[in-house]
Amino acid sequence: MNILETLQNNADLTDKVCQFCDFSLTEETRLGQDYSTNMPFRVFGRDGGGGEFGFIGDKKLTDQPVGYVSSEGAAGKFADNLTDFFGILLYCPFWQDVLHFLPIEDNDNKSRFKKLYKKEFADSYTKEQLKMAEKLGLSFDPDIMQKLYKALAEGPKFKAFAPDGWEYDVLLPVPKISAKPSADSLANDWSIMLFKGINKDCFGCSQSTLKALIGTPNSTEHNSVMNRKNEYRSGAAFQFLDLEHKGIYNLHTIIVSEKVQIIYNKIDLFSQENAIELLSKKEKPVRDKNGYVMFPNMRMIMGGFEDKRVPKSSWVAPAEICDGRFVILFSKERKRFYQIFMNA
Repeated sequence: MNILETLQNNADLTDKVCQFCDFSLTEETRLGQDYSTNMPFRVFGRDGGGGEFGFIGDKKLTDQPVGYVSSEGAAGKFADNLTDFFGILLYCPFWQDVLHFLPIEDNDNKSRFKKLYKKEFADSYTKEQLKMAEKLGLSFDPDIMQKLYKALAEGPKFKAFAPDGWEYDVLLPVPKISAKPSADSLANDWSIMLFKGINKDCFGCSQSTLKALIGTPNSTEHNSVMNRKNEYRSGAAFQFLDLEHKGIYNLHTIIVSEKVQIIYNKIDLFSQENAIELLSKKEKPVRDKNGYVMFPNMRMIMGGFEDKRVPKSSWVAPAEICDGRFVILFSKERKRFYQIFMNA
Protein backbone atom coordinates (compact mmCIF):
# COMPACT_ATOMS: atom_id res chain seq x y z
CA MET A 1 0.00 0.00 0.00
CA ASN A 2 1.50 3.38 -1.01
CA ILE A 3 1.24 6.58 1.00
CA LEU A 4 -1.73 7.94 -0.94
CA GLU A 5 -3.71 4.73 -0.33
CA THR A 6 -2.79 4.90 3.36
CA LEU A 7 -4.24 8.42 3.55
CA GLN A 8 -7.35 7.49 1.59
CA ASN A 9 -8.08 4.68 4.07
CA ASN A 10 -7.43 6.69 7.25
CA ALA A 11 -9.67 9.74 7.72
CA ASP A 12 -8.07 10.73 11.04
CA LEU A 13 -4.57 10.65 9.54
CA THR A 14 -5.79 12.63 6.53
CA ASP A 15 -7.16 15.32 8.85
CA LYS A 16 -3.85 15.49 10.76
CA VAL A 17 -1.83 15.87 7.56
CA CYS A 18 -4.18 18.63 6.46
CA GLN A 19 -3.90 20.40 9.83
CA PHE A 20 -0.15 20.14 10.33
CA CYS A 21 1.23 19.86 6.77
CA ASP A 22 -1.21 22.03 4.81
CA PHE A 23 -2.04 19.23 2.38
CA SER A 24 -5.40 17.80 1.32
CA LEU A 25 -6.12 14.90 -1.00
CA THR A 26 -8.15 15.83 -4.07
CA GLU A 27 -8.42 15.02 -7.75
CA GLU A 28 -10.28 18.25 -8.49
CA THR A 29 -8.07 20.60 -10.45
CA ARG A 30 -7.82 23.98 -12.15
CA LEU A 31 -5.78 22.32 -14.91
CA GLY A 32 -7.37 23.04 -18.28
CA GLN A 33 -9.28 26.02 -16.92
CA ASP A 34 -6.85 28.32 -15.10
CA TYR A 35 -3.63 26.87 -16.44
CA SER A 36 -2.05 24.29 -18.75
CA THR A 37 1.25 22.37 -18.52
CA ASN A 38 3.90 21.27 -21.01
CA MET A 39 3.95 17.72 -19.61
CA PRO A 40 1.27 15.29 -18.36
CA PHE A 41 0.23 16.39 -14.86
CA ARG A 42 -2.11 14.32 -12.70
CA VAL A 43 -3.27 16.27 -9.63
CA PHE A 44 -3.64 14.37 -6.36
CA GLY A 45 -3.67 17.13 -3.76
CA ARG A 46 -3.58 20.81 -2.93
CA ASP A 47 -2.50 23.21 -0.19
CA GLY A 48 -4.56 25.77 1.70
CA GLY A 49 -3.65 28.53 -0.74
CA GLY A 50 -5.07 26.68 -3.74
CA GLY A 51 -1.71 25.42 -5.06
CA GLU A 52 -1.91 21.97 -6.68
CA PHE A 53 0.42 18.97 -6.37
CA GLY A 54 0.50 16.28 -9.02
CA PHE A 55 2.49 13.55 -10.73
CA ILE A 56 4.61 14.66 -13.71
CA GLY A 57 4.80 12.35 -16.70
CA ASP A 58 3.36 8.90 -17.28
CA LYS A 59 5.75 6.59 -15.43
CA LYS A 60 4.73 4.13 -12.72
CA LEU A 61 3.21 5.80 -9.69
CA THR A 62 6.14 5.11 -7.36
CA ASP A 63 8.66 6.43 -9.90
CA GLN A 64 6.92 9.64 -10.92
CA PRO A 65 8.30 13.01 -9.82
CA VAL A 66 5.91 15.42 -8.11
CA GLY A 67 5.23 18.93 -9.40
CA TYR A 68 3.61 21.97 -7.85
CA VAL A 69 1.53 24.71 -9.48
CA SER A 70 0.79 27.60 -7.13
CA SER A 71 -2.29 29.81 -7.26
CA GLU A 72 -0.02 32.86 -7.57
CA GLY A 73 1.74 32.09 -10.84
CA ALA A 74 4.69 29.81 -10.00
CA ALA A 75 5.30 26.19 -10.97
CA GLY A 76 8.00 23.54 -11.07
CA LYS A 77 9.20 20.14 -10.02
CA PHE A 78 8.87 19.68 -6.26
CA ALA A 79 10.20 16.20 -5.44
CA ASP A 80 11.75 13.19 -7.20
CA ASN A 81 9.13 10.79 -5.89
CA LEU A 82 6.17 10.39 -3.56
CA THR A 83 8.29 9.43 -0.54
CA ASP A 84 10.44 12.55 -0.81
CA PHE A 85 7.30 14.64 -1.34
CA PHE A 86 5.68 13.55 1.91
CA GLY A 87 9.04 13.74 3.69
CA ILE A 88 9.23 17.43 2.81
CA LEU A 89 5.65 18.12 3.87
CA LEU A 90 6.02 16.20 7.12
CA TYR A 91 9.45 17.35 8.25
CA CYS A 92 9.31 20.86 6.82
CA PRO A 93 5.66 21.94 6.45
CA PHE A 94 6.77 25.58 6.17
CA TRP A 95 8.85 24.73 3.07
CA GLN A 96 7.76 27.87 1.20
CA ASP A 97 9.37 30.05 3.87
CA VAL A 98 12.48 27.86 3.73
CA LEU A 99 12.98 28.74 0.05
CA HIS A 100 14.38 32.05 1.32
CA PHE A 101 17.22 30.12 3.04
CA LEU A 102 18.37 28.04 0.10
CA PRO A 103 20.99 26.88 -0.67
CA ILE A 104 21.24 25.57 2.88
CA GLU A 105 25.04 25.11 2.67
CA ASP A 106 25.45 28.89 2.96
CA ASN A 107 26.49 29.57 6.59
CA ASP A 108 24.21 32.61 7.02
CA ASN A 109 21.27 30.71 5.53
CA LYS A 110 21.99 27.68 7.71
CA SER A 111 21.93 29.81 10.88
CA ARG A 112 18.66 31.53 9.93
CA PHE A 113 17.06 28.24 8.92
CA LYS A 114 17.89 26.70 12.29
CA LYS A 115 16.24 29.62 14.10
CA LEU A 116 13.07 29.23 12.07
CA TYR A 117 13.15 25.43 12.40
CA LYS A 118 13.43 25.68 16.19
CA LYS A 119 10.61 28.22 16.40
CA GLU A 120 8.17 26.34 14.18
CA PHE A 121 8.76 22.86 15.57
CA ALA A 122 7.11 23.22 18.94
CA ASP A 123 6.82 20.15 21.17
CA SER A 124 3.16 19.68 20.25
CA TYR A 125 3.97 19.45 16.56
CA THR A 126 6.94 17.13 17.10
CA LYS A 127 4.72 14.63 18.89
CA GLU A 128 2.15 14.67 16.09
CA GLN A 129 4.97 14.49 13.55
CA LEU A 130 6.24 11.23 15.02
CA LYS A 131 2.74 9.71 14.99
CA MET A 132 2.11 10.71 11.37
CA ALA A 133 5.54 9.46 10.27
CA GLU A 134 4.92 6.06 11.85
CA LYS A 135 1.52 5.67 10.16
CA LEU A 136 2.90 6.79 6.79
CA GLY A 137 5.96 4.54 7.07
CA LEU A 138 8.39 7.46 6.93
CA SER A 139 11.59 8.04 8.88
CA PHE A 140 13.44 11.33 9.25
CA ASP A 141 15.76 12.09 6.35
CA PRO A 142 18.45 14.64 7.35
CA ASP A 143 18.96 15.48 3.67
CA ILE A 144 15.30 16.20 2.92
CA MET A 145 15.81 19.94 2.37
CA GLN A 146 18.74 19.26 0.05
CA LYS A 147 16.46 16.98 -1.96
CA LEU A 148 13.93 19.82 -2.23
CA TYR A 149 16.64 22.23 -3.35
CA LYS A 150 17.97 19.70 -5.88
CA ALA A 151 14.53 19.17 -7.37
CA LEU A 152 13.84 22.91 -7.61
CA ALA A 153 17.29 23.75 -8.98
CA GLU A 154 17.08 21.29 -11.88
CA GLY A 155 15.55 24.03 -13.97
CA PRO A 156 12.13 24.71 -15.49
CA LYS A 157 11.58 21.41 -17.35
CA PHE A 158 8.05 21.20 -15.97
CA LYS A 159 6.20 24.41 -16.87
CA ALA A 160 2.73 25.87 -16.45
CA PHE A 161 1.02 28.50 -18.55
CA ALA A 162 -1.89 30.88 -18.03
CA PRO A 163 -4.79 30.80 -20.56
CA ASP A 164 -3.25 33.80 -22.39
CA GLY A 165 0.02 31.90 -22.87
CA TRP A 166 1.96 33.66 -20.10
CA GLU A 167 4.54 31.28 -18.60
CA TYR A 168 4.44 30.79 -14.84
CA ASP A 169 7.50 31.76 -12.79
CA VAL A 170 9.83 29.03 -11.55
CA LEU A 171 9.58 28.07 -7.88
CA LEU A 172 13.28 28.69 -7.28
CA PRO A 173 14.59 31.39 -9.64
CA VAL A 174 17.97 30.53 -11.19
CA PRO A 175 20.04 33.51 -12.43
CA LYS A 176 20.40 33.70 -16.21
CA ILE A 177 22.83 35.71 -18.31
CA SER A 178 20.94 37.87 -20.77
CA ALA A 179 21.87 40.79 -23.00
CA LYS A 180 18.67 42.56 -21.97
CA PRO A 181 17.66 42.55 -18.30
CA SER A 182 14.32 40.90 -17.60
CA ALA A 183 11.69 42.47 -15.37
CA ASP A 184 12.60 40.03 -12.59
CA SER A 185 16.33 40.77 -12.86
CA LEU A 186 15.61 44.50 -12.65
CA ALA A 187 13.63 43.94 -9.48
CA ASN A 188 16.36 41.81 -7.90
CA ASP A 189 19.17 44.36 -7.96
CA TRP A 190 18.45 46.29 -4.77
CA SER A 191 19.80 45.77 -1.27
CA ILE A 192 19.09 47.50 2.03
CA MET A 193 22.44 47.79 3.73
CA LEU A 194 21.03 47.81 7.28
CA PHE A 195 19.12 44.55 6.73
CA LYS A 196 21.48 41.95 5.32
CA GLY A 197 19.81 39.23 3.31
CA ILE A 198 16.65 41.20 2.48
CA ASN A 199 15.87 41.20 -1.24
CA LYS A 200 12.90 40.72 -3.54
CA ASP A 201 12.83 36.95 -2.81
CA CYS A 202 11.68 37.80 0.71
CA PHE A 203 8.36 39.09 -0.60
CA GLY A 204 5.61 36.66 0.32
CA CYS A 205 7.31 35.52 3.54
CA SER A 206 5.54 35.42 6.90
CA GLN A 207 6.21 37.62 9.92
CA SER A 208 7.97 34.75 11.69
CA THR A 209 10.31 34.27 8.72
CA LEU A 210 11.23 37.95 8.62
CA LYS A 211 11.86 37.90 12.36
CA ALA A 212 14.22 34.94 11.91
CA LEU A 213 16.05 36.88 9.20
CA ILE A 214 16.47 40.32 10.77
CA GLY A 215 15.18 40.14 14.33
CA THR A 216 12.26 41.53 16.30
CA PRO A 217 10.67 44.79 15.07
CA ASN A 218 10.88 47.95 17.17
CA SER A 219 7.10 48.35 17.00
CA THR A 220 4.07 46.96 15.16
CA GLU A 221 0.72 48.24 13.94
CA HIS A 222 -2.40 46.44 12.72
CA ASN A 223 -4.90 48.11 10.38
CA SER A 224 -7.85 45.72 10.17
CA VAL A 225 -9.73 47.91 7.70
CA MET A 226 -6.93 47.71 5.14
CA ASN A 227 -5.94 44.13 6.10
CA ARG A 228 -2.43 45.37 6.74
CA LYS A 229 0.17 44.83 9.45
CA ASN A 230 3.15 47.17 9.69
CA GLU A 231 6.45 46.29 11.37
CA TYR A 232 8.89 49.14 12.01
CA ARG A 233 12.63 48.65 12.13
CA SER A 234 15.22 51.48 12.21
CA GLY A 235 13.86 53.80 9.53
CA ALA A 236 12.00 51.19 7.50
CA ALA A 237 8.46 49.83 7.45
CA PHE A 238 7.65 46.26 6.42
CA GLN A 239 4.04 45.83 5.34
CA PHE A 240 2.30 42.47 5.56
CA LEU A 241 -0.98 42.18 3.66
CA ASP A 242 -3.84 39.71 3.73
CA LEU A 243 -4.56 39.87 -0.01
CA GLU A 244 -6.93 36.90 -0.02
CA HIS A 245 -8.81 37.90 3.15
CA LYS A 246 -8.04 34.58 4.82
CA GLY A 247 -6.27 35.94 7.89
CA ILE A 248 -2.86 35.08 6.41
CA TYR A 249 -0.44 38.02 6.23
CA ASN A 250 2.60 38.02 3.94
CA LEU A 251 5.28 40.61 3.18
CA HIS A 252 4.43 42.64 0.07
CA THR A 253 5.87 46.12 0.63
CA ILE A 254 9.03 47.60 2.18
CA ILE A 255 9.22 51.37 2.67
CA VAL A 256 12.66 52.79 3.39
CA SER A 257 13.38 56.31 4.67
CA GLU A 258 16.50 58.30 3.84
CA LYS A 259 17.87 57.35 7.25
CA VAL A 260 18.71 53.95 5.75
CA GLN A 261 21.18 53.33 2.92
CA ILE A 262 19.67 51.53 -0.04
CA ILE A 263 21.67 50.46 -3.10
CA TYR A 264 20.27 49.62 -6.51
CA ASN A 265 22.78 48.15 -8.97
CA LYS A 266 25.64 50.08 -7.32
CA ILE A 267 23.57 53.31 -7.26
CA ASP A 268 23.19 54.80 -3.78
CA LEU A 269 19.61 56.05 -4.06
CA PHE A 270 19.76 58.62 -1.28
CA SER A 271 23.39 59.79 -1.59
CA GLN A 272 23.77 60.18 -5.36
CA GLU A 273 22.06 63.35 -6.62
CA ASN A 274 21.59 61.91 -10.12
CA ALA A 275 20.10 58.61 -8.91
CA ILE A 276 16.85 58.98 -10.87
CA GLU A 277 18.78 59.95 -14.01
CA LEU A 278 20.93 56.82 -13.69
CA LEU A 279 17.93 54.59 -13.04
CA SER A 280 16.14 56.08 -16.06
CA LYS A 281 18.84 54.64 -18.31
CA LYS A 282 17.68 51.16 -17.26
CA GLU A 283 13.93 51.77 -17.35
CA LYS A 284 11.69 54.65 -18.37
CA PRO A 285 10.07 56.05 -15.21
CA VAL A 286 6.44 56.96 -14.66
CA ARG A 287 5.71 60.26 -12.89
CA ASP A 288 2.48 61.44 -11.30
CA LYS A 289 1.14 64.86 -10.35
CA ASN A 290 2.10 64.42 -6.69
CA GLY A 291 5.82 64.02 -7.28
CA TYR A 292 6.14 60.24 -7.14
CA VAL A 293 8.53 58.53 -9.60
CA MET A 294 7.81 54.88 -10.36
CA PHE A 295 9.99 52.26 -12.05
CA PRO A 296 7.41 49.47 -12.65
CA ASN A 297 9.77 46.62 -13.56
CA MET A 298 12.17 47.54 -10.76
CA ARG A 299 9.06 47.43 -8.54
CA MET A 300 10.11 50.66 -6.92
CA ILE A 301 8.59 54.10 -6.24
CA MET A 302 10.67 57.07 -5.14
CA GLY A 303 9.06 59.94 -3.26
CA GLY A 304 10.45 63.40 -2.50
CA PHE A 305 13.44 63.11 -4.85
CA GLU A 306 12.44 65.83 -7.28
CA ASP A 307 11.47 69.48 -6.76
CA LYS A 308 7.90 68.75 -5.70
CA ARG A 309 7.44 67.56 -2.12
CA VAL A 310 5.06 64.60 -2.05
CA PRO A 311 1.95 64.85 0.16
CA LYS A 312 1.82 62.59 3.19
CA SER A 313 -0.63 59.74 2.88
CA SER A 314 -0.90 57.08 5.57
CA TRP A 315 -2.29 54.50 3.13
CA VAL A 316 0.76 54.90 0.91
CA ALA A 317 3.45 55.05 3.59
CA PRO A 318 3.53 55.65 7.36
CA ALA A 319 4.09 59.32 8.24
CA GLU A 320 7.24 58.63 10.26
CA ILE A 321 8.81 56.95 7.22
CA CYS A 322 7.74 59.30 4.42
CA ASP A 323 8.77 62.53 6.17
CA GLY A 324 11.32 63.53 3.56
CA ARG A 325 12.63 61.25 0.83
CA PHE A 326 11.67 57.58 0.80
CA VAL A 327 11.63 54.51 -1.43
CA ILE A 328 8.78 52.02 -1.75
CA LEU A 329 9.75 48.48 -2.80
CA PHE A 330 6.90 46.12 -3.64
CA SER A 331 6.14 42.55 -4.71
CA LYS A 332 4.97 41.61 -8.19
CA GLU A 333 1.48 41.06 -6.75
CA ARG A 334 1.34 44.78 -5.80
CA LYS A 335 2.63 46.11 -9.12
CA ARG A 336 -0.88 46.64 -10.52
CA PHE A 337 -2.00 48.36 -7.30
CA TYR A 338 0.79 50.93 -7.50
CA GLN A 339 0.25 51.46 -11.23
CA ILE A 340 -3.35 52.39 -10.45
CA PHE A 341 -2.14 54.63 -7.62
CA MET A 342 0.19 56.48 -9.98
CA ASN A 343 -2.68 57.13 -12.43
CA ALA A 344 -5.14 58.26 -9.77
